[in-house]
Amino acid sequence: MCGTLLIDIHPKSPAAAQAANNIVRCLLAGLGLAVLDLILRSIGVGWTFTLLGGVSAACLGIAWLEWTFGKRWRDELREKGIVR
Repeated sequence: MCGTLLIDIHPKSPAAAQAANNIVRCLLAGLGLAVLDLILRSIGVGWTFTLLGGVSAACLGIAWLEWTFGKRWRDELREKGIVR
């Protein structure tokens, strides 16, 4: 889904957008593991994954926004000539 959205947003340079996405994704994965280790050591396994479950549930709101307003945003980009 993210790759398709990147191509829709950057139709003139989709490969560059995907490459930038991969670099950022790898950096965030490394940072996330470092933070996860710190949290595990400080509050323990049970509370760590309870916290991560809550963060995941909160992120559902972002998916809902894209599901609800995505078509309108894409249509607005088409009207401005940004997306074909």
